[in-house]
This record gives sequence, C-alpha cells and structure tokens, in this order.
Amino acid sequence: AQGDVPACRLTLLNTHLPHLSSNSTLVRYLARRIHAAAAATSCIFSGDLNPDKGKPLRSQFGAIFQCGATLGEETGALVTWDTANPLIRGKKCNPDADMQLDFCFLHQPNEPRPLLSRMRSSLLRREAFFLPGAPLSDHIGILTTFELRE
Repeated sequence: AQGDVPACRLTLLNTHLPHLSSNSTLVRYLARRIHAAAAATSCIFSGDLNPDKGKPLRSQFGAIFQCGATLGEETGALVTWDTANPLIRGKKCNPDADMQLDFCFLHQPNEPRPLLSRMRSSLLRREAFFLPGAPLSDHIGILTTFELRE
C-alpha cells in the first residue's frame, strides 16, 4: 500500500562557475547552500566549476569539501574538456587544458542510514560528443551512479 512507503527527498544543485575568475566567494556561498539543503536530505551538487589547473582541487573547493561533500571515486581523473574539440573558444583561455571542469559531489545528512550511497563517476561515451562536423558540446558528459538505500 502506498501509505507504507516512507517519503524520500533529494536535493539537486547545479551551477556553472565563471572561468578565469576568482570563485572563492561563490564556492563559500554554494557550500552554505549545500550544507543547508543536506540538513534534511541527501544533496547532489554538480556543474562546470572551471577550476584553475595550477591549483589542487581541495584548495579551490575547500568550503565544499569542508561541509561534508564527497566526490565520486573516479572523479579527479576525468577529462571533460578537450582542446581537440572544435567548439573550444580558442586555446587562449586554457592553453594546455585537457582537464576536468565538470564535477558531481554528494553530501549526506548525519543519519544512521543515508538515502544514497556508493557513488561512482565516469565519462559518457566520448565519441557521442564529437560527431564529425557537429560536436554536441565543448564538454564531455559525466555519468554519476548512486545506490538508493531501501
């Protein structure tokens, strides 16, 4: 019966941070939003974060990590932006930037049995984003898998 199934909530936040700019104020704001959302339910935060290739991820997104968010197992080694893609706006923005720009974080509330677990991220089929003469995006998609707890 429908009345026997407990209601579950999940919050999803997505953003696109500006490139070639200091995003520290925005990152702190996002961390507060993630923390507030995750007070009651699991929260997934994803987007194009435009990290600086010359700095460690944890130093750039420390506020997000400090609020308890975690990355998928393989995230950090996924090239989601590739200078070989014809949609890239010239190589002047990041001259050697075959790198990861897109991320997916998970933040769980402090509960004995959180709603989600076992997060894993991988790239979608790279060739799907590089159709000859008609690329679909200047980014490669990330597929992130979660396990829903019963």
